[in-house]
Amino acid sequence: VREGLNSNKDGLGFPFKNDDRDVLRLDGVKDFVKIGYPAMSDQITSGIYTFDFWVKHDRDNSGVTETYICLRDNGTPGNRFKIQKLSIVDNASYPIITFTVEGGATITYNSSHIDSLDEGDWFYIAFVSNGVSSRQFYYAKSGATSLTAVTANTTTYANTNVWDEIQIGQKQEGTGDEGLEMMDGIIDEVRYYSKALSPAELLKNYKHGKGKHK
Repeated sequence: VREGLNSNKDGLGFPFKNDDRDVLRLDGVKDFVKIGYPAMSDQITSGIYTFDFWVKHDRDNSGVTETYICLRDNGTPGNRFKIQKLSIVDNASYPIITFTVEGGATITYNSSHIDSLDEGDWFYIAFVSNGVSSRQFYYAKSGATSLTAVTANTTTYANTNVWDEIQIGQKQEGTGDEGLEMMDGIIDEVRYYSKALSPAELLKNYKHGKGKHK
């Protein structure tokens, strides 16, 4: 445990602050990450899963929609699952984080505002689905002592898409890799769970990561 006192690491040996080489630094123009078939179909169709990640934006809250995570169906390119920050803000000028499933005749759209996504600051964001009609966002600016939970607007959906790949940092458009609504900033520690993490589990993830994201 004393390692954290003399080597810039915590008691588990993890660095207090991330090395810049270990993050996804995206330019908002051409940079994104593509991962092969993620075996997520069953969990997303059943509606029980969690995504969480750290993000730092290089531009302000308004004017541009930016994509954090997008799953696509290569057989039907218009079918997508995505988590994004919208280009618009709500009535209180708060940024809006959205969850969308597009496919077939069903479009599910859930949105939630968060208090801020200040340019240049690290934020922890989690999206938890505990069934097709129960979804929440959790977020915190690095350094906060707790997470804020916001219930997403919910619509029951029946999704049978087959997700072929996951893209981080852009919304795939068409049959190739051409993308839209690209992320300008840094994304780190993107994680997917085939379960709905509890608030206590999310807080543990946040506390583990906040020392590295300052």
